[in-house]
Amino acid sequence: MPHTAMDNAVVFAADGSEAVRLKRPVGLVAEPSWASGFHQAYPDADGRPVVVVATRVGDFWGRPDVARGTLVDVRECR
Repeated sequence: MPHTAMDNAVVFAADGSEAVRLKRPVGLVAEPSWASGFHQAYPDADGRPVVVVATRVGDFWGRPDVARGTLVDVRECR
């Protein structure tokens, strides 16, 4: 996959090295150019990481899967 604006989220290892670069969620929006990029990351109330993806048609959130380098359980932000 060529480098795009969506390839801009990095998960770092405890030593500060790059552990994985997150890939765009597949099928997030009808037109791939509508996906702007990873917007923010924060811990939820249980301390688990949440990542927000901005698109032209709304924002989505999911949890990073470091083993696969993508987001899982992606849902629309409300």
